Amino acid sequence: MKLKNFLISLTVIISSLFITTVKAAAPSSYDLIRDTSNIINYNEDIVKVEGSTHALYFPLKYSANGNYLVFCSGDRSANTENSKFTKTSFVRDYDGAMVAAIIKAGVGENATKNVSQSDIFFTQIAIWKALAPNAGNPFSATEAALSSSQRALFNSLLAAGSAAKSRYEIIKNFAISIDATKLNFTLNGDVYESQVIKVLGDEIKTKTLSVNKGTVVEKDGGYVVRIEKSQLSEGKNTITLKANATSNTIEIASNYTNGKSGQQTTTITVFDYYSKTAEASIVGEINIEPNTVSISKVDANTGKELPGATLVLKDSSGNEVDKWVSTNTPHIVKNLKPGKYTLTETIAPEGYKLSTETVEFTVEKDGTVKNPPVMKNYPDTYVEISKVDATNGEELPGATLVLKNENGKVVETWISGNVPHKIKNLAPGKYTLTETIAPEGYILSTDTVEFTVEKDGSVKEPVIMKNYPEEPKTIYISKQDVTTGEELPGAYLEIKDSNGVVVEAWISSDEPHKVTGLEPGKYTLIETIAPDGYVKSEEAVEFTVKEDGTTDGMVIMYNKPEEVEVPSTASFKTITASLIGLIIIGFGSMMIYKNYKKNEEN
Repeated sequence: MKLKNFLISLTVIISSLFITTVKAAAPSSYDLIRDTSNIINYNEDIVKVEGSTHALYFPLKYSANGNYLVFCSGDRSANTENSKFTKTSFVRDYDGAMVAAIIKAGVGENATKNVSQSDIFFTQIAIWKALAPNAGNPFSATEAALSSSQRALFNSLLAAGSAAKSRYEIIKNFAISIDATKLNFTLNGDVYESQVIKVLGDEIKTKTLSVNKGTVVEKDGGYVVRIEKSQLSEGKNTITLKANATSNTIEIASNYTNGKSGQQTTTITVFDYYSKTAEASIVGEINIEPNTVSISKVDANTGKELPGATLVLKDSSGNEVDKWVSTNTPHIVKNLKPGKYTLTETIAPEGYKLSTETVEFTVEKDGTVKNPPVMKNYPDTYVEISKVDATNGEELPGATLVLKNENGKVVETWISGNVPHKIKNLAPGKYTLTETIAPEGYILSTDTVEFTVEKDGSVKEPVIMKNYPEEPKTIYISKQDVTTGEELPGAYLEIKDSNGVVVEAWISSDEPHKVTGLEPGKYTLIETIAPDGYVKSEEAVEFTVKEDGTTDGMVIMYNKPEEVEVPSTASFKTITASLIGLIIIGFGSMMIYKNYKKNEEN
């Protein structure tokens, strides 16, 4: 049948399930022990291969040494009692790790008690999928029809196998290293001690360190080698430190098959263990020479040797004995006569404060030094001081600032720039920041900014001083009636700069016009349309804006009212005569009328 041909062609890749952990190495072969009471007969509608049905049988039984044996077959008669199952190999070495992880995730370690048919089924197809992801498998149709929950279970089993493969590769290539290329020793009293070293590697389960001289001691998350001076001989002493490590253990599935031809290949899977060991070593030297001193220059925080410092060694008479620049290893001074010596620093390493200490030590009569000299440097510290625009928080150049200590002594004076000002290595204590000259266009800050430098050179809050921009100067432009001096509305006015460019235009009102923001320089005020009833001013009023943004008083332009026509003197006389004539005529007429009435009555 097609399933049988598929299984035979894949040979050992078509594996089955195993459900417990073997506590000893897998043997070369097993004898099958039949137990029909543990046979699980799959419901035929669960598994379909190309339209046909196929029943899976899973006989479960303890073997003689306590291992659960699980295998599948399309035909019970193929697995008779006392069938011989011989160990075979997987096609790829990491497949055993994948199979073991999928079995453990799918059916756990109590298969005979708690494992359901569904658990076994999904574990089976997940193994086949992991071993031959691109070859298809007899459950491809079923796989495609999985529900979302079934798909999640199936994918989780595949993920477990993939993770085991990755972990197997790490353990397969297991290696360790030491985070240094050489052992460096410093003499402290009568004991030489190496720098702290660490053993590095992934999946380390256990590790041991040994040394040909001295002892290995845990320190600061790593190890140091300590050797009593009495353990060393005069001259060169080679110190070798070895590290041996064992990796963590990973479970590996081993395959067993009955190898019967003409029948469905049946495979038994047994757990085994896999781990590796690795070794690394590092070498150092200690030269024992009489009247020889090892001098260390170290970082005060880490204790590591610090290169770049210029050091001077003097004897008790103040004579210079040696001068050198420190490196990554202690400096060795030979043939020192018994007596007292002093060590000082003249140039600090880059990024460190200059050490002001004087380190003293004594070379004894026997040529030894009880306390080998060590000089420390502390890293530079910085305080950043910002001068900013109060309206937008941007750095503000041009301010003159003064920093004083708590005794009122000026520590530093500077002019602010486009970036915060850094002051290096301020001594711990309280400080005040003030401003003596404000940036152009800004109001002088009257604030006194206080801050404290901690013992480690840090400050708890950012040091910031703010400036507010000055209010722009206002210039008043007045358009007045020349006869009354009152404000005259309705005039169209323009201000032009020295290049003839119009910088302001408006219509006058009954109040002076305010102009702000004019740059220092010369300007002219002109009128383009006169107010109604007034003569247009042809005058160009010139004025100057000074450096402080002001002018010499108010800028005023006058307008004259339009003239009203007045009659001439001759015309006035003519009108007067005419009026008199009319009066006489009227008077005469009245007299004639009165005489007429009188005669009529008589």
